[in-house]
Amino acid sequence: MLTSNEYTLTQYLTHPYKMTFVLGSRCKDGVVLVADMKITSTNEYDSRSFDYRNKLFGILDGVIFGSSGSTDSFELFRENVVEQVRKSIREMIANDNENHHEITYDNIILMLSDFVLDINKKRDFMKKYYLELLVAIRHPDKPSTLTWIMGAGVKRLIDGFYTLGIGGIFAKEYLDKLWYPEITMKEVAVLGYFIIKHIEDNKLHSAVGIEKHPPHIWFIPDDERKDGKKVDYEVRPDNKPELFAEIKKDAFKMFRRHERQTRKLSS
Repeated sequence: MLTSNEYTLTQYLTHPYKMTFVLGSRCKDGVVLVADMKITSTNEYDSRSFDYRNKLFGILDGVIFGSSGSTDSFELFRENVVEQVRKSIREMIANDNENHHEITYDNIILMLSDFVLDINKKRDFMKKYYLELLVAIRHPDKPSTLTWIMGAGVKRLIDGFYTLGIGGIFAKEYLDKLWYPEITMKEVAVLGYFIIKHIEDNKLHSAVGIEKHPPHIWFIPDDERKDGKKVDYEVRPDNKPELFAEIKKDAFKMFRRHERQTRKLSS
């Protein structure tokens, strides 16, 4: 388990660069995932173009993951990953009709770990297709969990924060300084939004951004319920407008304060 935030640049020396930014955090009140929207694609002439798409996926009720990687071909590949996971789950249920065993946290994580390893092996761990996951799970009878599944299929429970993608290099300074054990999901969402805006507006890396789109934010609360059942939900302008507006307002306020402080230091 990651009980401290072991996050250093050494991972970028041993693993391929992943053109994205996904932040996951275990918080006081649950687990939150925050991702940018920018997809980088390279054509046959090696020129880049960009698109904006969701990077967080719900593959089963209460199971949400964010993945590393970019390019149009990887986007198609990721859709195939989701479909294959759903197929495996359906087969698991069909083969266990007599006992009616519930799909559990352990077998979902093990299945995803094996799948990630198999995918990377088949592609010889090519940089273009290299896959890692951050998986958030909403449990009916205990707090939500966050797990990092590495490209080699190794899994690690995260009890702090972790990031996937090149954006983590620029996020480290702020996460190390501002993250604390009693932080809330909303506070991390504000911090993640700020980091994405900081990277994009200051042109720190062309592969991270949202342009005019909202960042992709997903809350997996420990105790929030609807009709007696625990819930998870995306935080979007059309889904949770008041909450999203508060997060955006606080993120922009943080960004303006940071820019003022930066100008003072440079003057």
